[in-house]
Amino acid sequence: MDESTFFYKAVPRGLICRKSAPSLKQDKARVTMACCANADGSEKPPLLFRAQQRDPDGTKTNLNAAVHGN
Repeated sequence: MDESTFFYKAVPRGLICRKSAPSLKQDKARVTMACCANADGSEKPPLLFRAQQRDPDGTKTNLNAAVHGN
């Protein structure tokens, strides 16, 4: 199993142009993804995504979801 984090609201830390850009506060909103497979790749369970919830009891939103890929 491999776990990776994606900061989907993060802004770039540097720019290609030479002009300076105003500094922005980094947003820490993230989605964690877990990937699994056996050694030869013949068995691949679905990806598992987990996001931080603003509503801990889950009455307003459900951010946890499994995604089936090919």
